Amino acid sequence: MTPQQLNLAQQGLAAARAYAHGVLTGDIIACRWVKLAVERDERDRAQAHTRGLQFDEYAAARVLVFMSYLSHYKGEWRGKPVELEPWQCWIISVVFGWKRANGKRRYRQVYEEVARKNGKTIKLAGIGGYGLLLDHEGAPEIYAAATTRDQAKRLWKDARKMLGYAKHLNKLLKFRDSENSIESPRNDGLFIPLSRESETIDGANPHFALVDELHAHKTREIHDVLVSGQGARAQPLLWEITTAGFTQNQEGSICLEQRDYTIRVLEQQIEDDEHFGIIYTLDDWEYEWQDPQNWIKANPNLEYPAGTTADQQPLMRGSVKRDYLQGQVTKAQNSPVARVGVLTKNFNIWLSSSIAWLNPDAWRACQRCFNLDELRHASKLYAGLDLASVSDLCSFALYAEMPDGTQRVWQRSYVPQAQVQAAIQTRRVPYDHWIKQGWLIATPGNVTDYEFILADLLGTAWQQGQINEQGILYALPTLNALGIDRWNAGWMINKLIEFGLPVMGYGMGYQSMSPAMKALEHDYLGGTLQHNGDELLAWAMHNVIVTLDPALNVKPDKKLSKEKIDPAVALIIAKGMSLAKAESSPESAYTDDVWI
Repeated sequence: MTPQQLNLAQQGLAAARAYAHGVLTGDIIACRWVKLAVERDERDRAQAHTRGLQFDEYAAARVLVFMSYLSHYKGEWRGKPVELEPWQCWIISVVFGWKRANGKRRYRQVYEEVARKNGKTIKLAGIGGYGLLLDHEGAPEIYAAATTRDQAKRLWKDARKMLGYAKHLNKLLKFRDSENSIESPRNDGLFIPLSRESETIDGANPHFALVDELHAHKTREIHDVLVSGQGARAQPLLWEITTAGFTQNQEGSICLEQRDYTIRVLEQQIEDDEHFGIIYTLDDWEYEWQDPQNWIKANPNLEYPAGTTADQQPLMRGSVKRDYLQGQVTKAQNSPVARVGVLTKNFNIWLSSSIAWLNPDAWRACQRCFNLDELRHASKLYAGLDLASVSDLCSFALYAEMPDGTQRVWQRSYVPQAQVQAAIQTRRVPYDHWIKQGWLIATPGNVTDYEFILADLLGTAWQQGQINEQGILYALPTLNALGIDRWNAGWMINKLIEFGLPVMGYGMGYQSMSPAMKALEHDYLGGTLQHNGDELLAWAMHNVIVTLDPALNVKPDKKLSKEKIDPAVALIIAKGMSLAKAESSPESAYTDDVWI
């Protein structure tokens, strides 16, 4: 090493040892799993020689020095060299420093859990570059692996840009962007993305395999292909890193399997000298997520003061900004849905993907006194209609944007008369009270009466092609858009189109529901939404259970919701139509592009 490289190596190793010491003494706040990982390494330093293992500081230092040649390519650090934090130095030095008796690397598999924005991508990209160039392997194959091609390319592109910015390294490489490959001619090395869609997946022979966001892998296929493909390599490395996901529907999850295995290794239930694992999370998350002192447990890259700048301004280091994290916590304190996302992604807590949607206190605070007639003053008016198939609740909702910047919502629901007493007696739902208040209408018979509903919306003269004063829509301003749940809605959609109403089918998936639900939540949490104390609507809103996908999109789940949610769904559709209208041309809401 040159004197400069030697200095960088000494600094990195010293930072790693200082981190371990801080965790052991309690000077660095850490969760149980981090403490156990550090304690394991300390035991190994004292005892592992009896198992033929030894720690090679030079091997660890080479990787730390290599990382210093990389440069950031985005954000406030764009163009600046990568400076590893002590916790990163410790992990890298442990993984690459330990050797077996034959001089080959001890660890073959790494499982790392840490919250978002803690530099996962930078670390993986740098490690991939090291494996490609400097790990003394002939024709090394480095894979950025994921279940889909786009996900795999994302990590590979980060590595490509970081290596491309590194002026001391890029001249050693050939970047073939059209082929999504980075080549190292000096050792016939190759760095490419790999997914289930790749033609080369079965023939993969990885030296290093890098997997980001393992929780998104619904099957173990990629993991197993990578492990089996490493058999011909002398010192392969599979590095799987992830943020927490959702426990629901995770039976057979490779991520939870690896997590459980890591915990058993850390708790000394299993001895596996080839597996390194570490989990950054909260211990008592129900309390600690609101305590800034404990945020570092899940966010080891949390911002901290590191001196002053030339103009005497505080110099901060760490990729996780405290102001950002405080903002996320504040959102989570008010929104149950936001809380799930914040806990899983910002604090690395595994939770169920289903949760109650409503903040009851915030909803109650939105109550005002108004009636349907007052909505005629709306600047814009949107409607949603959720229809039942046979004998269920049907709901119609209005979302009115008022001239003063508030939004008023109103609903009316319908239920077959024959179902009323059953609901009261068996489910203890006060349909009779809601009928008296006008929030619920009992329709004749024991099945859904679409003609009755149409007559209530348009008036009794609808069969003559008119909307008269008896209809809900008669005295209101022209609807800007009316959305209907596409399921079983063909007859109703066609009838409403005959009256010239701007009708569109509305999907119930994440793509349609998530923006509408998040925007509606923003309205009522922000205090601009107003409802008229409709107890049926409040009941339905309270019943809504939402499910989240890995990208934190939300949608209501009628199967998980224990009671009816149709009025809430109708309101969500109405809000969704306001978003669709805002994003479209002025004419688009009145087109005949109906989704059936």
